[in-house]
Amino acid sequence: MDRKDLISKVDELRRDVTSLKSKLNEVSIKKENQFNTKEELKKQVSELISKIKILKKSKETFNLKIRVLKKERDDYNKKVKELASQIRKLNEEKKDLFKKQKIKIDPLKIKKQIEELELKVETEALNLDREKKVMDRIRQLKKVYSECGVVSALDNSIENLSAELKGIRDKAKKSHKEIQEIAKENRKVYDDLILFSKEIDKINKEQEQAFDNFLKFKKEFSEVNDDLKKKLDSIALLKSQLGDNRKEEERNKEFIKKKTLAKLSKAVEEKIKSKKKLTTEDLLAYQQSG
Repeated sequence: MDRKDLISKVDELRRDVTSLKSKLNEVSIKKENQFNTKEELKKQVSELISKIKILKKSKETFNLKIRVLKKERDDYNKKVKELASQIRKLNEEKKDLFKKQKIKIDPLKIKKQIEELELKVETEALNLDREKKVMDRIRQLKKVYSECGVVSALDNSIENLSAELKGIRDKAKKSHKEIQEIAKENRKVYDDLILFSKEIDKINKEQEQAFDNFLKFKKEFSEVNDDLKKKLDSIALLKSQLGDNRKEEERNKEFIKKKTLAKLSKAVEEKIKSKKKLTTEDLLAYQQSG
């Protein structure tokens, strides 16, 4: 390949190198963008996992509270059943006493009348005559009530158990309400867990896609870079060949020059021997030949 062809080939390769460098830069940017995207998605997944861990701890706490409250509520309900059973038995005993002692008036009603009359005396402005009549009535009722001795005792027991039953039933209702409230919060935690899990699945798919793209651009970058190196190596080789050609040309020129000068020198020497007149050109040629 002559010098002209070599120069033409080098120019062509230089254009290819410029194009490859531009493409290499473009692929490098795409590669880095995909890597950064993957890392950002990875960070998002990590943050969601941290949130899920917190939610799971909350869920465990809620579940523990619910278990404790359920046991508490069940214990209260069990106690309610026991007290209700005791009250039923006492009421049965009371009915039997009513039959045996032929009691026609319920002592509880008598007690209620006594309480109402006592409240009337305390709260209303009664004249002396009216107050006396009310007090006489209270004494009569108390006498009748005391005559119902055993029944009255049963009534007191039933009343006390009923009050206790109401208190325990209220506690059972309170525990059940707390269970419902915690269960509601627990449900929200569960919904958030499902939501975050779905979000993680979605981001993981995007992350896999970004990583695949990164590998694809990385491979393309490597291929373009290899091609660029080959082109640069080819240019270096061609430049080396150009340098060798130039040296060869210079050596040939020097050889021709020396050969020409030798001929001229010989011709001058012949003129000198034959005592011919020398020209200025003859003198210069003879001087250059040394």
